[in-house]
Amino acid sequence: MRTEGLDDEAARSRFRIGQALYEEGRFLEAAREFESAFELSNRASLLFNAYLSYRDGGRLDDSVRVLDRYLTAAPEVADSERLQQRLAAMRVQLEDQQAREQASQEERERLEAEQERLKVEAEGLKEEIRKAKDEIAKLKAGELLPEVSMDGWNFRDLDRKYGSGIRGGQRLFGAGMG
Repeated sequence: MRTEGLDDEAARSRFRIGQALYEEGRFLEAAREFESAFELSNRASLLFNAYLSYRDGGRLDDSVRVLDRYLTAAPEVADSERLQQRLAAMRVQLEDQQAREQASQEERERLEAEQERLKVEAEGLKEEIRKAKDEIAKLKAGELLPEVSMDGWNFRDLDRKYGSGIRGGQRLFGAGMG
């Protein structure tokens, strides 16, 4: 970690808190402390510390943002070329990550829409099944048989009495009857 030129006591305090948090593995909190210290002191080395903290905390987007700020604030830093290369590589990695996240979000939205469509379709099918069950129950009870009579015969009454005859409007008696 770089500490050169920390004049302001508040910035120094933020830096110490950031160091302690970093050593405890609380990288994101440390990064915020280092950025706060930078805002108080304008010491570019604090941005480098924030970059390391974000990187170690797995925050690629913040790592890129802060490393870019660091290189802008300290363009003549000794390892500038290497850090510029690292920044370029991290930007490519970030673009890939964002593209994957976007594709994942789009797929999640597509699946949620499909799930909703299937839910509506299932409700419609449940209603059709309920209606079909009602019709079957009515057929079994003889409620849907038409009133048909020929030569004084009432086929619905015969069907109820004997369990055969007209079902669904069709004659089931053998040929020559009626």
